[in-house]
Amino acid sequence: ECDMKSIITLRHHCSGLQHINKTFKIIAAYKEKLKKDPQSKLKKDPEENNPEYDLYSVLDKQNKKIVGLRYITEFINPNGNKKPLYHCRLPLCQNAQGDAGHMSRHIFTVSHRGAWIQRRIKTLFPSSSMNRLSPTLKSILRI
Repeated sequence: ECDMKSIITLRHHCSGLQHINKTFKIIAAYKEKLKKDPQSKLKKDPEENNPEYDLYSVLDKQNKKIVGLRYITEFINPNGNKKPLYHCRLPLCQNAQGDAGHMSRHIFTVSHRGAWIQRRIKTLFPSSSMNRLSPTLKSILRI
């Protein structure tokens, strides 16, 4: 639906707030369509009708360490009748997005944790310090 010619422009476009909002609207419309269809294979979320269902309530039930939460953006429907949606803006996470359940699973993936580590390494060590890292460590960190 978006008219983009360059992959670099496309990456910038996909990370933009308007594109993310539009994507969430399309996903929400698709889920509504699946709910109305009696043949729907979409499983009902047991917490769907719980007004307190958000990422923090889902993560509160976990016993795992959480990293990169500052890179997760919460989008709340202004009408207040839908549960919030989330977007991960870490570069290597490729604009992961979804509801609280999906985002909580994403936060515990190796790719999210790796993207967070890479971001922290670049923040903690200036580029001049990066040259002193071993080639093995550079390949692990994908620097």
